[in-house]
Amino acid sequence: MDGQERVHLVVGEEKKIPFDISEAGPGHLKAEVKSPSALIPVEVDDAHKGRSVVKFTPREEGNHYIYLHWSDHPLVNSPYHGYATGAATDPSKVLLSGRGLKEAIVKEEAEFTIDASQAGSGEPEVELTGVRAEVQVITTPLGGGKFRCTYIPVIPGAYLLNISWNGRQLRGAPYKVNVIGASYPDRVVVNGDGLKGGLLGHTLGFNIDTRKAGPGELTAYCMGPSKVAYCELRDHHDGTYSLVIRAQETGRHVLQIKYGGEHVQGSPYQFKVAGQPDASKVRVSGPGVEHGILANFQSQFIVETRGAGAGQLTVRIRGPKGAFQVEMYRESQKDRTILCRYYPSVTGLYIISVRWSDVDVPGSPFHVHILDTQQELEQVLHESSFSSSGHHQHLLNPSSSSFHNTSMNSANHVRYSTQQNGHHHNVSRNSSYYQYN
Repeated sequence: MDGQERVHLVVGEEKKIPFDISEAGPGHLKAEVKSPSALIPVEVDDAHKGRSVVKFTPREEGNHYIYLHWSDHPLVNSPYHGYATGAATDPSKVLLSGRGLKEAIVKEEAEFTIDASQAGSGEPEVELTGVRAEVQVITTPLGGGKFRCTYIPVIPGAYLLNISWNGRQLRGAPYKVNVIGASYPDRVVVNGDGLKGGLLGHTLGFNIDTRKAGPGELTAYCMGPSKVAYCELRDHHDGTYSLVIRAQETGRHVLQIKYGGEHVQGSPYQFKVAGQPDASKVRVSGPGVEHGILANFQSQFIVETRGAGAGQLTVRIRGPKGAFQVEMYRESQKDRTILCRYYPSVTGLYIISVRWSDVDVPGSPFHVHILDTQQELEQVLHESSFSSSGHHQHLLNPSSSSFHNTSMNSANHVRYSTQQNGHHHNVSRNSSYYQYN
């Protein structure tokens, strides 16, 4: 009994009340317990001769009334008055979890959980304070002695998180929380040759600068037509990174670069990975690579690069002394067929070199004799047929009277790259090229 003659009860703890029934005569003991809101389960243990024990567990604080009967007759002083108090609290049994206990990001919700299911009844008290601001923490009961705590900081810096249980501070409190500024993905700068694509078997390189983007996590993911490309991010520990990609297949690839979970400026990027250049697949045809007569010479020829992979097509022409023009053009940027034309103005030997990524294509270099008369042409064709059948070749040479301006110019290799769709051509003294990716 307590000071008010009440049976002392504790919420959640089983209460055992023994009774001596050795002189009560025949019968048995019955019990009923009423809490502030309902009847609660009661057990009467008659296992011991001459003794009965009433057992029950209070579920809530407040007055409890214990009704006792012997053979349907109430006992003297029944009902007995009991009072249940809250269970003894133990703050050391409160468990904390969640990222919000240590760090948070400005203007983003942070969260942590309080688990006091083993600490006894009570309520948590939570405060988050910094040098420049105090942050409101919202505590939401989840049931079973657990609570969800959330807060949204607006100013970066160091904060102290103080948590108490029933007025008693938890061990280790206050806890240090670091609030970092928001990230700005649109301020991340990405560049490098990898953006232009590349060749299968070669790595693609990118440079990434996050120094003006604030704090955040940098991620990269690259997907080809059917396979994921290997991505390696190298941190230089100064806000800059190197990204190396190794494609597993040819075709169009999509690269996602994210900072703080959001796409950076320009992401997702698209580029093409092509196969290795294969000069043996290039085909050259047309009257411009065949012997002819100057007066009616048709100088155009076609270079077909389909199936040759990515590469650079270079056409270089050397001829007798004197100016002439070289032209190359195609109908569109994606067109793999190039029409070439040059304008010979004198007779003589013209050597046409056609190379794919610095490798001669089949038939290159082409030796083209441009002559004055049909008789000279027939002689060249006749001697060419002997040469092809294994006989010694004896073609007209620069010392022949049929040639004019017989000295050969050194090649002037001019590089020209087209970057837009449509009709393109380049006029050069001796050479021209196209780049395919």
